Amino acid sequence: MDRAAGKEVGMSDAESFKRYEKYWQSKPLYWRFGMRAWWYIDNIWSAFTGNPGPGERMIANFLKERSLLEYNEKVKTKMIIRQTLKIENKLNIGDISVLVSDLKSASDADYKSGDVWQSVLNLAYDNYNAILDRANLSEDYFDYGKMVDYFRSKYGAFAAACLLLGKYNQQVTNGGHCQYIDNGYDVRHKLMLRTISETGLNKLPKIDTVYGIARAFNSWNEVESDDAYQTVFENGWESYFGEIVYNIVNHYDSDIIFSEHDLKGNLT
Repeated sequence: MDRAAGKEVGMSDAESFKRYEKYWQSKPLYWRFGMRAWWYIDNIWSAFTGNPGPGERMIANFLKERSLLEYNEKVKTKMIIRQTLKIENKLNIGDISVLVSDLKSASDADYKSGDVWQSVLNLAYDNYNAILDRANLSEDYFDYGKMVDYFRSKYGAFAAACLLLGKYNQQVTNGGHCQYIDNGYDVRHKLMLRTISETGLNKLPKIDTVYGIARAFNSWNEVESDDAYQTVFENGWESYFGEIVYNIVNHYDSDIIFSEHDLKGNLT
């Protein structure tokens, strides 16, 4: 609770007003009369001296506390990002400045809606389709393996991991590992495992489980792999990794290293 603001963090202004009203009505009449008398006297004195009156001071304090709460929430969010990703200890995403720049420049519908992971996949297809267009080649010449290789060479291992994990997830959740193989998306399966390990993504919660399933599956245990994947999917691995990608891309150029000393006020 924020004692200075007089209300709990997250409490609406209407709820705060009702709380003050209840507090006011709980006081005896003489106390309320004394407060009203002080209010009027203070207003008159402030008018003569040119100083802010009690109402103006209350509004100023309210705005100050609201601004403080908003600041603390922003800092708290960045601390959560740091704690969740632990970039300096776990991830090795490398230089993704070109990827970030191109994603922001493209600014497709998925990127604008916050689905940055899907936006990475869109960028991969847009890049490769542009190559086919320049060569006057039809979609019949589309080669998933070559698209992955080109995307990795242009944007790095982290971008490739996002692409490979994205297609793996889409295929397996839609039709199991059998569909993943039949549609030819397993052609860069070993590369997917390598990029996940190379970037350190396999050290993060939930992703480590997906990595284990992908590394262990083969044509002899497709059913068991599908069941295991369904379990981790239901446990929210897709949304978790989506948040990871969103935070890495959107905070790549930001200082996300904060300590408790950066917090002002009381967030407890």
